[in-house]
Amino acid sequence: HQHQQQLSSSVTASAEADEASSAAALRSITFSNLPKDDEPDVFCDFLMEIGACSAAVTDADAGTPREEAVFGEPSTAEAAWFDSLHWASPVWNRCNVTAHFPASIDLTDVLDTVRTIFPEHQIPDTVEQVPNKDWVIHVQSSWKPIVVADQFVLTFPWHDENDIIEAVRSSSQENFIELQLQGGIAFGTGEHATTQLCMEWLNQILPDVLDRNNEDFKDDEVWVMDYGAGSGILGMAACKLAQQLETNKQLN
Repeated sequence: HQHQQQLSSSVTASAEADEASSAAALRSITFSNLPKDDEPDVFCDFLMEIGACSAAVTDADAGTPREEAVFGEPSTAEAAWFDSLHWASPVWNRCNVTAHFPASIDLTDVLDTVRTIFPEHQIPDTVEQVPNKDWVIHVQSSWKPIVVADQFVLTFPWHDENDIIEAVRSSSQENFIELQLQGGIAFGTGEHATTQLCMEWLNQILPDVLDRNNEDFKDDEVWVMDYGAGSGILGMAACKLAQQLETNKQLN
């Protein structure tokens, strides 16, 4: 009972502070050490239903000797697929569930609801304020230029010359092909292994294909199709490697 009073006081004080702050302010609460059998992913969905604007499951044992990798693929045995309805989303043995709530949500009601429906869950006794910052600038500042295939350096508009010099410092290559990308929802920032492997392949094959002295390719017309181009990074790389390629575009 004393714990409930302390929690109620903490949440009430937090709510009063929120009233004096922006209506867009976010509060974060974390439910710790939930066993896998308690279905933390389902609990995430529940928190979203009662007002959370985001919820995430993380490994409570991360960075400790008890940490275990979770791959979660069903068995390749045919019988396992017949039982797929009983296969749940993979989570760790012990999980932390963190949820963010806007200032318009009464956290006292949220925690009372959780206490009633999930009595086995340990109710957090602290509420954290999420910093009010420009998250776009914050993400951009941590996103450095990427060197791919020791040939390309992938940049975004906010990178300057010093950022590029720092990124290529450890490479023996002197002349890089710079590809400037625009941040957006399309796939193709250059970080994914499939993108980098394709760029390496282009870097290896195009010089031979375009060599008019190469008997295997000298009479061929050269086309490169970046199908499902996303940000267009592979098409851009091909055009930089082969200026004589005809340039086209994808329409969404």
